[in-house]
Amino acid sequence: MKTFTQLLEWLRGAAEQHGDPSLVTGHAFFRCCEPDNLPPPPDDSLQAVFDDGELILYVTECGEPISLPVRVGPPEIGAAGVDRFGLEQISANVWALSPSLNMPGEIHVFVTLYDVPLSPPWERKIILPHGVHA
Repeated sequence: MKTFTQLLEWLRGAAEQHGDPSLVTGHAFFRCCEPDNLPPPPDDSLQAVFDDGELILYVTECGEPISLPVRVGPPEIGAAGVDRFGLEQISANVWALSPSLNMPGEIHVFVTLYDVPLSPPWERKIILPHGVHA
């Protein structure tokens, strides 16, 4: 699913068939955008931005944007669940989030990001000399 419309239709169908849309797993593709350059309506695409260590998934038709703490590499799992989701590059401009986004009672999808810049916003842009830590 790449649009709000597709996602809403899928969530409604899953809720009708199973009562809880998070019992069915889907796959959502989010276009990576700059925080200050989101496409204006009527753009129907699912959109994501990276801001201050968090990936923000815009599924506004489904509710408030979803903010997820992320890191490059595998996810960090703590005693209470996911502390930070992992980001892995699949190919040029395409990254996957792990684990899947599972919000009981609301949604359960695997998330793929596309149109990610070659220099992704979550990678460090300043190179520090050896021995200096950020």
